[in-house]
Amino acid sequence: MNTYTIASATILLAGIGLSPSAGLAETLTSEEIDYINKHLPGVLIGPVADDGSIVQIREWFPLEETTYHYDIPGSKGKTSTLVLEQIGRAPGTPVGSRSQGWAMKLPNKTTRYLSNDKETLQIPADIAGEYGLLIKLDPPEPLLRMKGDGSLTREIDVDIYDVTKPEDVTHSGKVSCTWTDMGTHKVTVPAGTFEAKLIRVSYKGNVGPASVQARKYMFLAEDVGPVAFTDVREISAFFFYHNDTDHAGVLRKVQKKNQAATVGN
Repeated sequence: MNTYTIASATILLAGIGLSPSAGLAETLTSEEIDYINKHLPGVLIGPVADDGSIVQIREWFPLEETTYHYDIPGSKGKTSTLVLEQIGRAPGTPVGSRSQGWAMKLPNKTTRYLSNDKETLQIPADIAGEYGLLIKLDPPEPLLRMKGDGSLTREIDVDIYDVTKPEDVTHSGKVSCTWTDMGTHKVTVPAGTFEAKLIRVSYKGNVGPASVQARKYMFLAEDVGPVAFTDVREISAFFFYHNDTDHAGVLRKVQKKNQAATVGN
């Protein structure tokens, strides 16, 4: 019996007789634990009891100009970065206006644009710089969601354009995207040990000639943000750009703009 199984049993026994809240996240299956351990070996320690809700998005995904430095598991010293930066106009606001917006630069040269509605931090579009493509998602893909019942499914229309011809759709299709809050778990990464929210996003659908059934996991630590993930590629990468590169990451260091490292070393 591994550490995670022992911790799970302890929490389940402690909870007998209690009525969990409607937002309490589902328990990880043994298959999911195996999947996470395969892509993020040694990261997952055990579950932590919580009420399953996210009260403030900024507590779990701070919107500050930040560079996250990650080690790539099993890559013999390879590293990657996620860069969160403020932009002059928030996606969806009038062109020419000056409003606070945010974008994230991914390790594969993709720029991911972020937007907010009342309860969700979401992804309306990606620009895949490696391939010169604009990927539009309507409605946007959920990245982080407040409260609710712990799960949200959206039927997303995906349109892909050549960045030099944004009037011409090169591929299109529909993806069923399910975002799920999987509860809080203790994890360990090079930057330290954290109690982190586990978010699972699964995809099923078709774009152009290709079909896909994929999923990814992300651990978010309070006041830090993403401390580990199994994959951060854009939706189009699951359909068209398959390679053997491991897209997982475990946090080594966080640097905020004009500051020394705040987490890790």
